[in-house]
Amino acid sequence: MIAEAHTRLEMAQKQAVDAADRTASTSADVRYLKARLRALEARAQRYEALKDKLRVGSAEEKKRARTQLKKGRTFKQEIRAMVRMLLSCGCKQDRIGQVVREVAAAFGIQLDWVLSRRTVGRIALEGLVMARMQIGFELKQTQAFTMSSDSTGRRHQNYQSHHIHLKVPVGYDANSQVVFAESPTTRFVGVHLTTDHSTTTSHATWIRVYDDVMTTFNKSPLAKRTGTLDLRGICGRLRGMWGDHANNEKALSDSMRQTKYDLLLTELGEERMKMIEDDMGELEGRMQEWSAKKIADAGGIEKWNALPAAERAARDLATTAAMVQGLGVEELASMDEGERNLLTVWVWTGCCMHKDQNSFKGGNAAMTAHWKAIGAVGPIPLANKDNAAAVRKVLQPEKGDAPVTDEDIKKLEDIAFGGAKLMALAGAIFHNALDKRGQGDAHELFLEFALNEECVRRFPQTNNTRFGSHGEAAVELITHLDVYRCFMEVIRIRKVNQTYTNIEKNVNAGLHDNPTLTELAVLAIYHILITAPYM
Repeated sequence: MIAEAHTRLEMAQKQAVDAADRTASTSADVRYLKARLRALEARAQRYEALKDKLRVGSAEEKKRARTQLKKGRTFKQEIRAMVRMLLSCGCKQDRIGQVVREVAAAFGIQLDWVLSRRTVGRIALEGLVMARMQIGFELKQTQAFTMSSDSTGRRHQNYQSHHIHLKVPVGYDANSQVVFAESPTTRFVGVHLTTDHSTTTSHATWIRVYDDVMTTFNKSPLAKRTGTLDLRGICGRLRGMWGDHANNEKALSDSMRQTKYDLLLTELGEERMKMIEDDMGELEGRMQEWSAKKIADAGGIEKWNALPAAERAARDLATTAAMVQGLGVEELASMDEGERNLLTVWVWTGCCMHKDQNSFKGGNAAMTAHWKAIGAVGPIPLANKDNAAAVRKVLQPEKGDAPVTDEDIKKLEDIAFGGAKLMALAGAIFHNALDKRGQGDAHELFLEFALNEECVRRFPQTNNTRFGSHGEAAVELITHLDVYRCFMEVIRIRKVNQTYTNIEKNVNAGLHDNPTLTELAVLAIYHILITAPYM
């Protein structure tokens, strides 16, 4: 009985210990779960607070993004500058608002407005006003500048472009003196529609350009700080003109030089007039001299009195202007040579493209004539009776489809040979001005394969007006001579009858003719050493 009692006691003690262990474990679990619950509740509270904060912050940022683009009810200068940049990059005026909105959306900025076409146009006009103000300020500050222009026609409309070249102000030194850039800067001052290419029209257009700049600048705050700008001040700083070698461009340079000279004489004459105002004897003598000349030019006092009042007033003004000019001539003549040259200096420079073209043509003519002079075998002829019509279309396109006469054939045989003519014919094949003719795309694909390059330049367009195109073509043919010989063979075998056209036959023959290749090498060397660095 005692043993049985001990056994039951041990079992009861063991059950009590197990129950205590289970109770302790349950309490620990309860404490853990309570702590976990408190952590989750705190996280939920933080999440809700963060969500509210993000919601408020996002709204504020969106509002701030909208307000940063505008200042009051107008767009900020940064936006206006971006609009002008998009315009200069070729974006259409009525598409810029959409572009701005899409770009803003890509960066997470939602805009509820779009720049209208009219707003974009006004911003562009503001750019024009700012440009004229800037050019006026630079002309006011600079010590000297030159100008250049060129004219062209499109669809029976004449256009004239204008540029000025000057050292622009870049800041001020410690003494508040203007500091200029070390090298000149070219400023574009507009393209204007003109009625013709005459010197008179071009001169009047230039004066209108300067007048637009002066009008805008003189109404700006800059003019109040630096002083107004007038044509006399502009021409006083004008030192020369650049243009091509056309007669009207040279005449325009002479006309602008005369304008500069006339305004200089007027300025010097007015200064001299102020100097002699106190000397009544000299002033009276001058007035009597010019008054007598005025009456003499009219044919005497009776004819002078018979003139209408308006005519006499006009002649009085002309006489006064002539007297001032005369005083200016005397004042200019009294200066020393250095000071006089500084006021009257004028430099005219011609277009280097035309000079290089003339040099290239003259050198090529001398080279082709030298074969006979030294008694050597020259390049093969590239024109004959069978291909005269096709060759003439390339070398003499101005004759069109007119019938080819025996005289035309003889002239073509005399001129259609050598490296330059080979390049002209090659241009008609490898890069024709008309896309439907020639081997333009095939030439590009073949060179990409043969040269193992992803992108190759198209053959120089020698059958169109491109300065330096013949020299570039010579370099291209000599550099890749084997490739072009292979390409000519590919052109032939791709055809059903596997034959060349007349022009293709001549180009292929020229690529295998040593005298013709010699001329190509000479022209290529000239282009590399002279044309490329010069242009």
